[in-house]
This record gives sequence, structure tokens and C-alpha cells, in this order.
Amino acid sequence: AFEDACAKRSLIPEEYFWDKVVQIYDMMVVRHGFMIVGHPFSGKSSAWKILADILGLLSERYPQDKRWSKVLPILQNPKSITMGQLYGQFDPVSHEWTDGVLAINYRNAASNKIGNPEDRKWILFDGPVDAIWIENMNTVLDDNKKLCLMSGEIIAMTDVMSMMFEPMDLLVASPATVSRCGMIYMEPEKLGWKPLLAAWLQTYLKDGKFVHNTNLEVPKFVLYLSDVAHIQGLFDWLVEPSLCFVRKEKSEMSPTVDSNLIMSLLNIFESLLIKALIKYKNPDTGAEEETTDAKRLKMRMQDLECCFFFALMWSIGKSGTSESQSKFSTFLENYIGSVDCLETSYQGIWNLLMMREWKKPDFFTSTVKGTFALPMPFKSDFYDCLYSVEDSKWKFWADMLPAYSIAPDTPYSTIVVPNNYTAQYSFMIELLVTQKKHVLVCGPTGTGKSVYVYNTITTQLPQDQYKALCLGFSAKTSANMTQDIIDGKLDKRRKGVFGPPPGQHSIIFIDDLNMPEVEEYGAQPPIELVRQLMDNGGWYDLKEKSWKTIVDTSVIAAMGPAGGGRNGVTPRLLRHFNLFSFAEFDDNTLRRIFSIIVQWHFQAFPTDVKSVADAVVDATLETYRAAMKALLPTPQKSHYTFNLRDFSRIVQGVLLSKPSESFNKASLIRLWSHEALRVFGDRLVDDTDRAWFHKHLEVMCTTKFNATFYDTFKHLDRDAKKAISVSDMRNLIFGDYMMGDDAKLYQEVKEMTELNVRMEEYLQEYNQQSRKPMDLVMFGFAIEHISRISRILKMPGGNALLVGVGGSGRQSVTRLAAHMAGYSVFQIEISKNYTNAEWREDLKTILRGAGVGSQPMTFLFSDTQIKNETFVEDINNMLNNGEVPNIFPSDERAAICEAVRPFAKQVFGKVATDMGPQELYSFFIRRVKQNLHIVLAFSPIGDAFRDRLRKFPALINCCTIDWFTAWPSDALIAVAERFLSTVKFDSDAVRTSIVSVCQNFHQDVINLSTDFLSTLKRRNYVTPTSYLELIVAFKQNLDTKRVEVSQAKMRYETGLEKLAFAADQVNKMQKELEDLQPELVRSAHATEELMGQIEQKMPGVLETRKVVSAEAAVAQGEADVVTAQKNDVEADLAVAIPALEEAVAALGTIQPDGGC
Repeated sequence: AFEDACAKRSLIPEEYFWDKVVQIYDMMVVRHGFMIVGHPFSGKSSAWKILADILGLLSERYPQDKRWSKVLPILQNPKSITMGQLYGQFDPVSHEWTDGVLAINYRNAASNKIGNPEDRKWILFDGPVDAIWIENMNTVLDDNKKLCLMSGEIIAMTDVMSMMFEPMDLLVASPATVSRCGMIYMEPEKLGWKPLLAAWLQTYLKDGKFVHNTNLEVPKFVLYLSDVAHIQGLFDWLVEPSLCFVRKEKSEMSPTVDSNLIMSLLNIFESLLIKALIKYKNPDTGAEEETTDAKRLKMRMQDLECCFFFALMWSIGKSGTSESQSKFSTFLENYIGSVDCLETSYQGIWNLLMMREWKKPDFFTSTVKGTFALPMPFKSDFYDCLYSVEDSKWKFWADMLPAYSIAPDTPYSTIVVPNNYTAQYSFMIELLVTQKKHVLVCGPTGTGKSVYVYNTITTQLPQDQYKALCLGFSAKTSANMTQDIIDGKLDKRRKGVFGPPPGQHSIIFIDDLNMPEVEEYGAQPPIELVRQLMDNGGWYDLKEKSWKTIVDTSVIAAMGPAGGGRNGVTPRLLRHFNLFSFAEFDDNTLRRIFSIIVQWHFQAFPTDVKSVADAVVDATLETYRAAMKALLPTPQKSHYTFNLRDFSRIVQGVLLSKPSESFNKASLIRLWSHEALRVFGDRLVDDTDRAWFHKHLEVMCTTKFNATFYDTFKHLDRDAKKAISVSDMRNLIFGDYMMGDDAKLYQEVKEMTELNVRMEEYLQEYNQQSRKPMDLVMFGFAIEHISRISRILKMPGGNALLVGVGGSGRQSVTRLAAHMAGYSVFQIEISKNYTNAEWREDLKTILRGAGVGSQPMTFLFSDTQIKNETFVEDINNMLNNGEVPNIFPSDERAAICEAVRPFAKQVFGKVATDMGPQELYSFFIRRVKQNLHIVLAFSPIGDAFRDRLRKFPALINCCTIDWFTAWPSDALIAVAERFLSTVKFDSDAVRTSIVSVCQNFHQDVINLSTDFLSTLKRRNYVTPTSYLELIVAFKQNLDTKRVEVSQAKMRYETGLEKLAFAADQVNKMQKELEDLQPELVRSAHATEELMGQIEQKMPGVLETRKVVSAEAAVAQGEADVVTAQKNDVEADLAVAIPALEEAVAALGTIQPDGGC
């Protein structure tokens, strides 16, 4: 039964494999929960599948034996969905319970809703085991055998159920989990790669064991015994030493295992043989027949050897860096020349071969004689050629390139110059994808991976047979998001089966595959979801929780080497791919590509300009290499990462020039220097780096352009100091905004006065048209940044990352630059209730405006508006792809396609009438990429900026960086003069002094903050806002003090007025007194006379007074006597009155008749 099951699955029944199958069966009988642990190609999945097949076969053959029964495996990857989707969750609003995938499957298995009651049900978890999700399984794995859900439901396990786990390792599994499970460990080294080769040979060998497993009426090709022997000899000769070289000497861009490399070799070998052996088929019957013709036999052996050698170089030899690939080529050259070189020159490889019990090939008995029938010619290494299976000869990649000419008025962004790398990309992808193989392209950022892969799958493959589905990963990409994007672009074939439209094959292209953030315990859910698709052919519907099979789909991925925000990808996913490591373009290739473009552009220019066209490319190349070597990234300079996009941006800027009488060789040198400053210089953060770059420009001007730096830039020396400094180069400005609307000529601006006047005019126009006018000071610093942003906005698809502290004017200069270009500016309005729903609606507005609008538009976004990191995720997608995946529902998408059709007619003519929705939407995306300019205003303060650059690489790769440095002295003076212009001072000298003091205050605080940082290691940020607040505070305090002094002066003046009035009144009264003086004298004299008369009469008066006083005393004595008598009488009367009242009362009782 084991051999039959292996034969059915095209597997070689190895003894080690048989032992592991038996161990799994024994463990299944003993334990209800166990784990099959091992690295890729150790046979984990095949082992349990074979065991399931064996039990099914035995139950059919021996139905009476109760030991055997059919097996129903129920697969799920616990990390490709959330915890709530795995176990179940309560709705946060309605608080209703929704079952998860495991809850449904477990309940169905326990209640026998699937299969027969006697069938075995394996609940299989194919994914990483960590301490988060598996802790809820403890009650299942122990003797309780019960699954306890948060809803309160408890589901018991039946005797025919088993819980199986298939992780790669147990690095983060808890002891509680490990102790509850049985363990079967499988090692790929024990199985080796030779069973893979044997199974492949048996699949294509005429009358081989596995021929019937291909499900093809006519096999792709047929191998005969002589072919198999020859192929086996080639593998014995070259493969094991090559693998040992990879393990000992090679530096791989992405980790691989031996079996993975062998499968890559076999995939390429098989794809080549399908094309190579077609010539040996009978043209009448279409069947392949064994030939006895010696010439044809020799040609067949040559085809086998050359296809094998090419496959060897592009599989085992293509996983390393550029340097490693060269070493591998040299190693093979030496080894093919002499097998004995292993012992003499490669001792480490020889020792490893001995450990693997490798034996030298016997060239005497083998069909392989140690040489090739048609050796590969090469110039530098074995990667120079490919084997043309149609012509049966080697051809250089360079000879395969088509003749290329650039059409007039071709947009720069659409120019793709064919080169060796483009030929290699397109050939290998087309070769493998047409055979339904998966491809992974790995290489540094900016080498054109995404562009070349996208062009290959969208232009070179027949679009009626292949449908491209593109998406990009970032640090915040989730598994659910990835599944929604892919599901949204697949059609329903039948119940539970999805795929591209019938008759087509879908190619899912995943860019930045290794960007998703690693969870606490090492898993990457989006990666696990993709692996589930490739391993199991589908995933679970997130709503229905039912399995969705996805058919006719293959995956192509691109990624950079791990590091710098990119993470390692699980080997369990990488095992499915053919890995191609592409290094950066070599200098000759770069020169060829950009020389063609530059020479094409300068065709109509004067001869002296044409003569230095190649120098532009050489200077750009050397500047690019020097920047990568000298300007290294640090935590404070995390944006010092350069790639070929920066190289391309310099050339693109030079191509903005147009022929004119004034444009000469010196103009071109200045233009190139300006573009280099914009691309490389504007991102530099300190004076040391700027000085280095300035020195580098001097060297380039001398060595590459054969010109004197000072003579070329002499007009910038305003102070006549006979030298050009870094600050002088700030005045090197190119722009197209000096002319009128009709003549937009990108030229140098030499008169700064005219530039100031022009900028003031633009600002005045803006303030007249805008509801929110800006009070800007057009000083040199602001004009420089406006010019830089205008340059970026002028380029199709130009995006900017403006980095500066708050208040540095990033948003203001962007609005003015967009107004100068005639673009509208869109900016979201953050409120308390602003959610992802409002954000998506705003994005729809932006995408519609750029895609179906008549004018380009600018999207201005600040880091203060980031309420959720998904905002940055969506912007990352827009920068990379020009869209947010699945943002438009089908009805809105249809409306967009119809709205964009008129624009398509302008480009394609009548053909646009017959264009389908997919083509129209692709054209819409192209218009969005071209017309939408995203300007990001971020602050470098704190860790958030650095983290976002690491997590979202498009922020650097797809944007031109403009670093807003501290305001220079002239800017500080200009701002102070402008804001103090409305303040009245006694003299201009006082005004000048106050402006100088404001500037000195600001710069002194900056210097003190630097000392503060060096002393206490704490930062104090001094921003332009601080400077503006200083000036405003000065103006307010000045106004306040002036009011106080004015009030005090008024009080003083009022007091003086009162004093003067009082003195006047006193004088008047004094005069009146003087006038009345005689009257006073007379009155005084009369008074004296009267007093004399009174004094004369006083003695008589006094005598009379004494007599009267005596009489009064006698009268008073008598009055006292009378008063005493009165008091006595009143006392007696008070006693008598009550007696009288009693008598009167008694008298009232006497009757007239004498009775009582």
C-alpha cells in the first residue's frame, strides 16, 4: 500500500520516508494530538498525505478490518487569519457571536457532518506554532479533549479525530503545548535531493512509473533510457560540487536549501526541454520517437547538456550576490577543466563533499566524459549566454536585444532601454510562467525589478491567455487586506472555486514580498496567506468561513535583500519559488542605457552641447557611486539611501532643457549641477555633508566636463571673493515660471531681483483667488524651496517628501508652487469623527480628480494628519502603483472606465472605442500616476519619521526629498524686516538694530540648544515658529509698553494742566484779597470800637449776673421742696385708689329694696 500510494503521488518510496510514515501512524494511534516538525523538503506534508492514502487503500482492500478507515484531512493555517476568525468572536456592536473556521470545522468533525462516522478526521494546522493562538488548544490536547469557545460552547472530540500540527520549528512554542503533543521530527538532509531527481526522471521516462500521473494525453516530452543515463551522469558530475560551493563560499541574497535549488534546476531544465525536444517529434503523428541516427543522437545529447548547464547556472548559481555569482562561474570553469582542482584549490568544498560521501565521477564508464559537446562561449562569466533551443547553439544576451530607437516626444517615464538585464528578466519569466512555475526576483532597490517584471507579464505574454494581478506589500499590510485584494480580482467558476476568466491564467505579482511586519513570535500573516494559496490551493472565505479553491493561478514576487526594514521570509514559502538574484546594474550597462536617452534628447542641440552629452552620464554615474560610498545612513540620517531612481531623476531633470540660443556647454554644466543638487544635495542635513558634495561637484566639473568650476559659476560670486561657496550655490536656480503661460522654458534664473518680483506677483495672484490668503515673506530661503517643489511638480508623476520641523513653511510653499504650476491642491480636513471611511472617500476624490480630470493635481499630506498608520499604507500604495487596491466598487469602477474613455481616444484614437474595462482602468491608473503629485510634509523629530521610512520604502524610493534646514541669516533678517515693517521707530538705525537683535537671539538659542544636547543629552528644538513667536511677542510687548508709557504721559500732562489751573485761580483770589484789604481795615477798626464799648459795660453786667444767680438758687430750693411733697402725695394716692375701687364695687351690689 505504501508503494502504491507513493507511485500515485509520484514519490520515491525511500526507507527513511517509510520510517517516518510509520512513526506518524504509531503516534496517531497513541496520541490524539501530535506535531510533524521539520524544515522544507523534509517530507512533512507528503508523509501525512501518504499515510492518509495508505489508510484509504487498506480500508478498500480490507473493509472488514476495523484498523483501517478513510481519512478526511481538514486543513487550516492559523496565522493566515486573525484569532477571531480562527476561534470565533463577538460582534463589537451587536455583541452577536460568530463562529470561526476552527469552531465550524471542529464541530462538523465531532458531529460527523462530514464523512462517515467511522472515517478518521484530521484537524490539521499547517502553520507556525506560537504562544498566542495555541494556548486555547490546551483543553483539546490534554485528557479533556474538549474545545472551549468564548461563547460558552464546549465541543468534545470523538475517538476518530486527531489534532495535527505541521510547523517548521518550535522556537516560540510554550512548554505547556509541547508537553501535551507527540513529536515527529523530519530532516531534509536525511531525505536529500536525489529522490527529487529520481521522481522527475520517472515522470518523463518513456514507460516510467509516474508517466500516467501527469494527466496529459500526450506528454510534454519523452526521455529514453540513454537520456536518463546521460542526465544522471550530468547531475553526478556537477550538482553536488556546485551545492557544496553554495554552502561554503557563496553569499546568498535569500536563504535556500539544497532541495529547493534542485527543484529550481529541474523546473528550468524541464521548461527548456519542452522547447528543445519538440524538434525530435514526428511531424505527422506529433509523437516523439527514439532515433538511431548518429547525428540526431549527438544533437540530442548536446541539447540535453546545454539545457542542463544553462539550468544549473540560473538555479544553483543564481541565488547569490553579484560577487558570489562571479566566483561560482570561476569555480565551475576550473572544475570542468579538472576535477582534481577540488583537492588543491577548494579544500573546504572538498571536505564538505567527503562528509556527504560524494564520489568522483567515473568518466570511463559514464556517458559523460567530463566535457561538453558544445561548451559555452563567454566573455566574463557563464552568465553571458543563453542556449537557443530552436537553433541548438549558444547566443550572447547582447545579441538577443532588438534594435532600439526612441520615438520623438516619448515621455521619459515610459522609456525602457533594452539591455542584458531586461533580456534575462523577460526570458526567464516567460520561460517559467508559461509552465505554471513560481518565480521570485531578488535584488537591491532601484534595479528595475518591478518595472521589468510588470512589463514582461503585461506586454510580452499574450494578454488573452494571461491576466496580471499586481499588489505591493508594506510593513502594515495584513492578511485580510491581501486576501481582499486578490479575491476582488478573481471570478467565480463554480461553487467554492474561483480563478481568472475561463481560458486565462492569472499571474499574481507581489512587489516587496518581505516587507510585512514580523509579529511578536515571528510570523508574517500576509506571507502565511500566500503560502497557504501556493501549498493548499486556496483559503477560507472571510465571511462564510468556507473553503475557496483558487485555480489557474501562479505567483511572481519581487523583493530586496533582508535588512533595512525588510524582513526574512519563511523558508516554507521560498521553497515554492525559482529564485533569481539580480545585482545592481554594472557601470557599462548604466552608461549604455542613459547614454542612449541623453544622446536622443540632445539631437537638436548645438554641437558643443552634444559633445558633453556622454559626460553628463559619466558624471551622474560617478556622483551616484560616490554618494552611496560617502553618504551612509545613520539613525539621524536614515534617509541617506540611494538607488537607481536617483540616477534616473538627475537625467530626467537634464531632459527638461530645450534647445535655445542661450543654452551652451556652460549652461548644461550648470543644469547638471543644479539637478544633482536637487536630487542629492537637498536631502543633506549638515554642513559637513554639504561641503563634501560641493567639493565633489567641483571635481566633476573639472574631470568630466573639462571646465573650470569658478568660470562656469562666476555669476554666483556676488561678493567678488574669487571663489564659489556652498551658500553661493543656493542662488543656482532653474525654473520655467519666469516666462508667460505660453513659453514654459526650463532655464536658469540669474536675476534674483526679477525672481523676487515674480514670486511676489504669484503670491498676490494666489491671495486674490484663495479663500485663505497667505502672509508670506518672499525671502531667498522660501524662493529656493518654491523653486525646488515647482521642479518636482513639473515632472510627470513627481512626488516630494518635505522634511522639516513645524512652522518651516512646507505647506505654504507647496500651495504657492502648485498655484504657479496651475494645479489644484487637495488636503484632507481632520476632525474628531474622521475615520477610515472618510479617508477612503477622500482618496477616491483624489484618484478621480487625477485620473479623469483635465488638469494635474497635488495631494498635500502632513504627518500631523495621520490618525491611523493605514493612511500611510494607502499613500505607500499610491506612490508605488498609482492606486489603492480595491478602493472602487464595481459600479464606481465602471463609471470611471467610461469617464476616462474620451482621454483614451485622444491617445489611442478609434481603438479606445473597443477597449475593455480592464484596459480602460489600466489607462486610468497610468493617468493617475502621471497627473497626481503627492507632497508629504513630515517632521524629522522623534522616532516616527525613521520608522515610517523603514516600514514604507516608497516614501524614499518614489519621492524627491527636500530637507528644510534651519533658516539662514538672510532669511531671519528678511522675516524680521517684513514683520517689523509696520512698526514705527525713531530711525532706520533703530529698526536695523532690532532686526539684528532678533536674529542674534534666535541663533544664540540654537547654539545654546546644541550645548544643552552635548551636556545633558537632551534636545531642545528651536523652530521657525519660535522665531516668529519671538517677533510677535516683541511687537505685542512693544505695543503694550507704548500704551503704558502713553497713558503715563497723558496722566502727567493732565496733572500739569490741573496745577496750572490751580495757580491761576490762586492768583485771581490773591488779587481779590488785595482789592478788599481797605474794607478789612475799616471793619477791623469798627470791631475794635465795638469791643471797647462792650468792655466798658462788662462790670455792670457781671454784677447783675451774680444777683440773678442768687435768686435762681433760692427758687431752685423751693422747687425741690415742692417736688418732694408731690412725690409723697402721689404715694398716698396710689394706696387709696385701690380701696376706693373696692368700695365702689361693693356699692354696686346694694338693691333698692334694701336687699342684696
